[in-house]
Amino acid sequence: MERKPCAERDYTGNKFQRLVFGLLLLLAFVFDQILIVGAVALLMIIFTFVPICYSPIYRLHRYFNSTSQLPIVCVENSKEEAFACSLGAFFLISGIVCYYLGPDQIAWSLVIIVAVLSLLAGTVGFCLGSLIYFWLKKRFDNGR
Repeated sequence: MERKPCAERDYTGNKFQRLVFGLLLLLAFVFDQILIVGAVALLMIIFTFVPICYSPIYRLHRYFNSTSQLPIVCVENSKEEAFACSLGAFFLISGIVCYYLGPDQIAWSLVIIVAVLSLLAGTVGFCLGSLIYFWLKKRFDNGR
């Protein structure tokens, strides 16, 4: 069985997952629920290593999206997606640590930053984590 090329991947499911993550983080902030932040951080860590096609949020979007005629293509996440996910997870874990050890304002500030950037990536497709990845790659590959 031949795999479809990456160009045929459905990126709307990825954007939907980012929107859901952002909304969950905003709800965690509003209701002061650090466990939701932990759950989102855990999902981000998982999807740093596992392709997004295995995500229940992605599958739910594909199930209800009747306009998507493309088959679900399970290819590994690109390096920039994995970097962005791990960067978001790092900020969320830092927020959880600050919540328990330091002032709550710093913790919730980190959570809000990740929530806003996740919502931005989900709505307009601009991912700051991917931009940082490309900038670092250009900066460090330039010397070779």
